[in-house]
Amino acid sequence: MTDHRDSGSDVDGTLQHLRLNRRDVIRGGVGLGLGTFLIARGAAGAADNVTFWYATNPNETDYAKAVVAAWNKSNKPQVNAQPVPAGNSTEEVVLAAIAARTTPCALANVAPAAVPQFGNGLVDLSKVKDAESFMVARSGKSVIDQYRSTDGDLYQLPWKVNPVMVFFNKAMWSKAGLDAEKPPVTYTEALDAMGKLKAAGITPIEPTIDQTWYNRWFDWYPLYLAAGNKLLLDDKQSKAIFNDAAGKASMTFWRDVYAKGYAPKASWQQNPYDAGKVAMYIAGPWAIPDMEKGGVLKDTGVMPVWVPDDSPVAKGGTMPNTFADTKNIGIFSTCDDKDGTWKFLEFYVSPENDKKFFEMTQQIPLRQGIDQAMGQAFFTKNPLLEPFAKQAAHTLDVDPTAKSIDIFTAISQAYQECAIYSKSSVDDALAKAEKTVNGLVGS
Repeated sequence: MTDHRDSGSDVDGTLQHLRLNRRDVIRGGVGLGLGTFLIARGAAGAADNVTFWYATNPNETDYAKAVVAAWNKSNKPQVNAQPVPAGNSTEEVVLAAIAARTTPCALANVAPAAVPQFGNGLVDLSKVKDAESFMVARSGKSVIDQYRSTDGDLYQLPWKVNPVMVFFNKAMWSKAGLDAEKPPVTYTEALDAMGKLKAAGITPIEPTIDQTWYNRWFDWYPLYLAAGNKLLLDDKQSKAIFNDAAGKASMTFWRDVYAKGYAPKASWQQNPYDAGKVAMYIAGPWAIPDMEKGGVLKDTGVMPVWVPDDSPVAKGGTMPNTFADTKNIGIFSTCDDKDGTWKFLEFYVSPENDKKFFEMTQQIPLRQGIDQAMGQAFFTKNPLLEPFAKQAAHTLDVDPTAKSIDIFTAISQAYQECAIYSKSSVDDALAKAEKTVNGLVGS
């Protein structure tokens, strides 16, 4: 897919490799050649020179190089910044490096869904002096608590968030007689708007129907989070909790969208919103540069994801939760200078550098009050980023389980059966998914 979701990650066709374990890596089953191991060999570095891997998209590369250069001018340990070595995915490269004990000291591109797979390859940051208090002060306790592993500790520094919202084409909106200043909030309002768009000869929305598990992060899952304000499993990570009112309401909404012909039953390689072919698109702020290239950015607005008609959000005007699409930072256990590496990371996500990161990448640091910190001049220049900055405080991610891919695969199958093709009822499809997930997590 050319729509690579989060420009700071390899989400397209990558995290599906997370089922691989370290034994598979050692045996060469992941398809990585010796070159990857040679690139990573000795990456952690000596105590006076630590290695730091960063994502390879251009804006983030420029940021990493600039901040590392500033650090190296007057600080120790000296940091050797490198792009993540080439491979099928960041996660696959990291698994290989963990198996070979050739990981860097730190990586700024850790998907929360990957953390359980990395196991004891990551440092417990809760045991690094002052690290947890630093993270709480930066992001807030409620945010930090989302990223705790099942033992209650933190193995990742929550770093950046790409809240999923709904982009809409204001010109198409006006053509259909809709008010761009009053976008829909509830399911009923959203369906009514889609009906008017269709009547005006406009395709309302076109989520890909590709069944790869992570595609549900951009249709069903954000609406589920908005409806229920909870993840897919209970607190013990041992039982599915999505077969409830929130799960059924969000699944029924998408069933209605497809049944009424408001979305084509199609997969795509080129995002149709960027090409001006559809009126709405569910994504994060990483999608904005492609809209600019496609020429639709000038006509684009953004709204929160929709909620059930009886939601407190609809009644009180508050902002709903949505999918965070977070990428975080980890320190690896092979690092010889964990404390020095942590000091560098404190600098990497300092208030000044968080602002610089937002400006350079258009991705949102997980910092409390970042919308106020940027100042109105920044948002006047980048108006679409302001709602995302406000939404950042209202996000949820994924359960901290190694079964995440299998869970979303089961949900994706239910979505295909009952929402896209109406081959089974919502109740039956979710009950089937619930049974599959409970079998995966132990209930």
